[in-house]
Amino acid sequence: MTSRSFAKRSWEISSRSATPAAAAPPLAAWLWAVAFAALAVAAFCQAARDVAIPPSQAFLAFNQKRADAFARAGERDAPKILLLGNSRLKYGTLGEAELGELAAGLGHGRMRFLRLVNNWAVFEDFAGLEPTLLAARPDVLVLQTELLAQERAEPARAVLLRDYAEWSMVGRGPWNPGDVDQAELQYGTPCTRESGPKALEERRRWVGRWLRVEPDGASAQLAERFVRRALAQQITVILLQVPRTSAMEEATVAENRQIQTAVDRLMAAYPQIRLLAPAGPSDRRYCDLVHMDETGRRSFSRRLLDALFGLTRSSPAAP
Repeated sequence: MTSRSFAKRSWEISSRSATPAAAAPPLAAWLWAVAFAALAVAAFCQAARDVAIPPSQAFLAFNQKRADAFARAGERDAPKILLLGNSRLKYGTLGEAELGELAAGLGHGRMRFLRLVNNWAVFEDFAGLEPTLLAARPDVLVLQTELLAQERAEPARAVLLRDYAEWSMVGRGPWNPGDVDQAELQYGTPCTRESGPKALEERRRWVGRWLRVEPDGASAQLAERFVRRALAQQITVILLQVPRTSAMEEATVAENRQIQTAVDRLMAAYPQIRLLAPAGPSDRRYCDLVHMDETGRRSFSRRLLDALFGLTRSSPAAP
């Protein structure tokens, strides 16, 4: 879901024309009304935080088919690489077939890829696919570092909870918050240019509505459990930092520090895990403050494949 559509669906304030009133309520009545409204909003936000909102059925169904196909791929001479992350991972890497072609062109041999992403992703988005992904026995798991520390923020959870309640009563078809085109979500890379202080402020505002950093949160714990299970299957686990523009990196120093703390903690517990931080392209090779354009995507994909090839040749998954 784009920030524009989310705003339209979720934060639109309708104006209503005033109707004649016999007499204005006393001030005390207004104050009580405001107090009750504030309590109602607080209670709803707390419920949104505490209530488990089912994952998108459309997202799981679409990607279950992709995961099944990945599991059936059995070429012994083609290592299977599983990548999980948010929209920045999608914009930072070529499509799966193109990645395989690029890897062969770089002299790294045949590789088969499955890349699963979600907008504003937290790990719980992928948790329903965990059994299939582990059964596919990928040789390498590449996990974007944000998935170790981010949770869905209360404003977004409140909207999802409201939408789920509406869908439960009158919805048709699978639960699909935002009516997202699942193929576009996984593969689409439209490039809308944005820059400047206003764009940065708006981007920060949307991040705050969708995500919060909480390294000990429920979603982060699911990510750590997935990593433990992958390691138990002798899968090589690599954590990936996907770069952003310099302006965005400078604006998120505190959040980056918290995410790095989660990364350091996991790597201290499991020393066989490796961290990849390929250099990003120049700022002019981004569509906006966080998503690479086609040229940046190809450049970053090349650096990522070179780094992956070096690590997978030298770092066994066994502890």
